[in-house]
Order: sequence, then C-alpha cells, then structure tokens
Amino acid sequence: MTTLIVGKMTYDSNILENNSETCLEETVYKIKRNRTYTGTFNISMDNWDCTIAVSDKVGFTGVKIISIEAKDTVNDIYTFTEKELNINTDPFEISNI
Repeated sequence: MTTLIVGKMTYDSNILENNSETCLEETVYKIKRNRTYTGTFNISMDNWDCTIAVSDKVGFTGVKIISIEAKDTVNDIYTFTEKELNINTDPFEISNI
C-alpha cells in the first residue's frame, strides 16, 4: 500500500512539474510579444494554477527573472521554479537559477 501511495504522489508531482513547464512556455510567449514586459499574472485550469512573476535582472540589460509557483488545487501540492531568460539572443536562452 505504501508503494502505491508513493507512486501516486510521484505521479501527481510529475504532472504538476509538466503544468509548470506550460506556464513557463506561456511566459516566454508573453515576453516574446512584449520584450519590456514585467509584472505578475495567473494561469488557471480546472485542477491547477500558476502564479508567474517576471522582473528585469538588476544590472543585466535584456535578462529577465521568471518565478513560477504552481499549485495542484486537488491534491494540495506546490512547486516553485525560477528561471533566467536572456532575450538578447535569438532564440532566447533560458537557464536555471
């Protein structure tokens, strides 16, 4: 039984990570359309949502910091991710912080 529970928790966590990646993709599209964008926005779906914050990296022109908090509203699971997006390159370069 414990293996089943751990398996379900791992599955739910992996799904939330995938959803967080979806939020990251939407954020990159938003920045691609408006390179000066900074601010906070939400993406809400049936069983999960993301709060995304975009800011300029201090001292680095053309570099954005993207913070994503994803939440599974059914299973009460959270994940937090931060990425650095360099918009000076084509295509944009993204890296972990």
